[in-house]
Amino acid sequence: MKLQVILLVLSILALGFGSFAATRAYYGQQACPVSELTALQDYLQLSHNQRRSLSRFDSRYLDRREELRRRVWDARVEFLNVLRDPDSSASDAILALDRLRSAQRAMQVNTVSYIFQLRRHLTSQQREKLLGAMDRGMCALTGGQVMGRGWGGCGGCGWSDSTAPGLGRRARRGL
Repeated sequence: MKLQVILLVLSILALGFGSFAATRAYYGQQACPVSELTALQDYLQLSHNQRRSLSRFDSRYLDRREELRRRVWDARVEFLNVLRDPDSSASDAILALDRLRSAQRAMQVNTVSYIFQLRRHLTSQQREKLLGAMDRGMCALTGGQVMGRGWGGCGGCGWSDSTAPGLGRRARRGL
């Protein structure tokens, strides 16, 4: 009887360890199972219907983004190699920098295009939440304050909707 209990416990432990190892091996070889868009859609609390409406834009955006990401990485490596090369000139570096900026711009245009597709499917509360996240992201990337309607500011910009620079009638209506 004791031998059977010991064998049962060892079998359960072996199964548990095997299950853990198999799961670890499976997920360890894959990219993050949640895409950045899924995380954004969860944050914005999109409904099932909103997600379904956006699915064709999502796949197009992500495919293009991956291609553009590689282009940025390649241009970055090229730029750094020019900087490391003792025989390179300033004009070589500027040309490589122009290629890097072009690749980054293409990625930014892809993202802006997706945002405009996305916001057509959002409620006003979801749009405000998206703009707040973009505001915080821009502040993190560029430093300083971002001013504009409903953007929450980075530590308070001190501008009201009607007095913020560059906010005409069209901008005050919302994005």
